[in-house]
Amino acid sequence: MILDGFDPDANVIVADLGALFADSELGTNQMDTKPGCQSEPFDADCEPILTNAGLNFNNGLPDPSRQVFFRVE
Repeated sequence: MILDGFDPDANVIVADLGALFADSELGTNQMDTKPGCQSEPFDADCEPILTNAGLNFNNGLPDPSRQVFFRVE
C-alpha cells in the first residue's frame, strides 16, 4: 500500500480503528460461525473489516482503493 503525500520527517501514519470497524455489526454474528471475524472463508462478519483494511474479501488480494484504516496525518 502506498500512502500518498507521506513524508517521514513531517507526517505520522494513523491506524483508525473507528474507520476499520465502521461498517461492521459488532453486536451480531453470522450463524454457524465463531463470534466476530475469524478471517474464515464465507464469514460475512469479516467482509467490512477486510474491505476497510484494503483487502478483497472474496479473493484476499489487496484492494487499496477501498482502504480507510490507515491515513497520513
